[in-house]
Amino acid sequence: MKFVTTWCTRPEAAKSATERFLEKGANPPEGIQTIGRWHYADGSGGIHVFECDNAQAIRDFAQEWGDLLEIHTRPVVEDAEAEAAMAKHSGK
Repeated sequence: MKFVTTWCTRPEAAKSATERFLEKGANPPEGIQTIGRWHYADGSGGIHVFECDNAQAIRDFAQEWGDLLEIHTRPVVEDAEAEAAMAKHSGK
């Protein structure tokens, strides 16, 4: 299943978040396959698109960064999947 995580750096933690990222990187745990990760140009946060079938891996990754970042993760579907669901429920 595909997911999108958005994160925003907690204002009081900007320096610590930068230091941790530069020191350790932000590689997800085993079980999460990154599709792409982008950082907002203003440095306030970014998005991570990934595939995962293990909710615990998602939770572990969020826990690792939760002290410095506000994190929101949601499952997503591609256009074709969304279109099929819409067609199924629209009666067309």
